Amino acid sequence: MSGKALPLIRLKAERWPKLFREPTFEVVTSAEEFRDLTGAQEEVPDLDRYALILVARGTCPTGGYQVRIESVVHQPDAVWVVIRYRDPRSRESVTMAMTSPVDAVLVPRGQLPTKRPWVFIFKGQDGAEWGRRIVEPPRTGGEEGG
Repeated sequence: MSGKALPLIRLKAERWPKLFREPTFEVVTSAEEFRDLTGAQEEVPDLDRYALILVARGTCPTGGYQVRIESVVHQPDAVWVVIRYRDPRSRESVTMAMTSPVDAVLVPRGQLPTKRPWVFIFKGQDGAEWGRRIVEPPRTGGEEGG
């Protein structure tokens, strides 16, 4: 994977009141969007300097399921967001309660292009690609030529 890997600041999404029952992937660039998406009223990240990327797996039948944003890479033609899913192994001890795994990171807005699409790349725990979703670029306030 060529391109420039952007620095990530990982957030503690488990403190947000909203449960994500459906799989979700979002790029958030304003405090209002953040509050609407997460239900959090306090501890809003600095979305003037950063864009928030949130990925939720949706409701899972037990513990042991995970979702993780592995990297955000500024490619010549797009921004790639690589996401990895993990399922519990067959004999792994897990919490016997439904869970809703979420991961969220901040990336510097000034390093994000404004005119290139974002490609969310979903991978399984073995690294095999499950699929891609291409979305329009969010309003990030990043580089104009990008």
